[in-house]
Order: sequence, then structure tokens, then C-alpha cells
Amino acid sequence: MKDKYMLEIYEPNSSQSCWVVFKSETPFQTITKGDIINPGFFPDATVQKVLRVESVEHIVWSLETGEPKHKLCVYTKEIDDTWESRFPNG
Repeated sequence: MKDKYMLEIYEPNSSQSCWVVFKSETPFQTITKGDIINPGFFPDATVQKVLRVESVEHIVWSLETGEPKHKLCVYTKEIDDTWESRFPNG
């Protein structure tokens, strides 16, 4: 089952513009609202900023062959890479 799992991370404050796509034969780790993603190695990244996950959408379907597919769409906002933004409660 090639590329059974897909992870799409969208440009900050966008639900239409996908920044990067990862594909895998094994599931990705859990990503939830509030998590921080460091895009330092993404194309066109700025290293001064990090992304906070605002929402995660799961899309699950099967091909005509019955092969299941799972796509995670991760929607983000850009935040400063500081202690205060990473740890707002302490």
C-alpha cells in the first residue's frame, strides 16, 4: 500500500493554500490543536517563526480496490519563536 497516509500542512491562516505534503506507508504521529510545528526545513520557510496548529481535519476514504487512505489536513497560524509564545501559561 504505497502512500496510504498523507499529511498536508497549510500556509498560516489559510484553508486553501497547502505549504507542504508528506506521504507515508505508516501513520504519522498525532497532531492536535495547540501543537507547535517548526517549519525550518519547509520550502520558503522563515526561521524566525513557528506555526501553532489551529485545526486538524481527517479525510478517510477507500480506493476502488478497497485500499484505505487517510489524509490529515493541518491548519495553522504563524507565531513568534519565543518562550512566551511557546509556553503561554508559564
